[in-house]
Amino acid sequence: MTRILQISDPHIGVPGRLLGGMIDTAAALSRTVEWIARNLRAIGPVDAVIVTGDLVESGRPEEYAHFLRLIAPLPLPWFAIPGNHDNREVMREAFSHLHWMPDHGAINLHLQFDRLDVVALDSHVPGAGHGILGNGTLGFLDRALDTAGRRPVLVAVHHHPFRSGIKAMDALALLSPEPLLAGHRAGAQLVCGHLHRAVTTVAAGVLCLSCPSPSHAVALRLQPEQPLALMLEPGAIMLHCAEEGAIRSHLVPTAPAPGPIEAGA
Repeated sequence: MTRILQISDPHIGVPGRLLGGMIDTAAALSRTVEWIARNLRAIGPVDAVIVTGDLVESGRPEEYAHFLRLIAPLPLPWFAIPGNHDNREVMREAFSHLHWMPDHGAINLHLQFDRLDVVALDSHVPGAGHGILGNGTLGFLDRALDTAGRRPVLVAVHHHPFRSGIKAMDALALLSPEPLLAGHRAGAQLVCGHLHRAVTTVAAGVLCLSCPSPSHAVALRLQPEQPLALMLEPGAIMLHCAEEGAIRSHLVPTAPAPGPIEAGA
């Protein structure tokens, strides 16, 4: 079995600064890293962690340095792609010591594990909230799928390629997602972030899942006139497990909770 943890949208700022004056994103990421370390025996073995964008809030070098300090205790290899809040070139420089970081161009990754291929795609558009997959990135996806053959494939991207029903977020979705969805094949599963909520849907025949943030949620406002708002809902990550040619995905809250309460107790 191959197991991959997904963290999305940590939005780390400069040390000591709260997002919106009240959201401690650094504490939330630290809490998530501690949860993973504490529960690894129960959920593992885990092969790697993929961070699906918006690692930091403003794309500043000091924010990436802070992110690296916070994630350093993670007892697993990790990989990341940029989101709309990131800065691709600043991120590249900050992570240049990591073997998986491309030295130029889009930050696209093809990670091969025992039972699973992970193809992570860069949808970042400098200065914009929406996402786009360039021709080079779509070509990267095609080549990765060809290489994967009949193996299960988890395709990861920051921006959601489907309609969530939250109008303010759908205005900032992945533009022209048709080539991404059409490029899939049977058995491939798509995961994203950006929405700060767990949403499951099928778009153009492709199973799509969005991962919540460790720190804060986008308010579930489904009326078109409602503005974007944030909620301090419990943070969560996702665990994707590949076995016997299929992928199972678990939503994993990371807030403290009573238990485990053994059956029959």
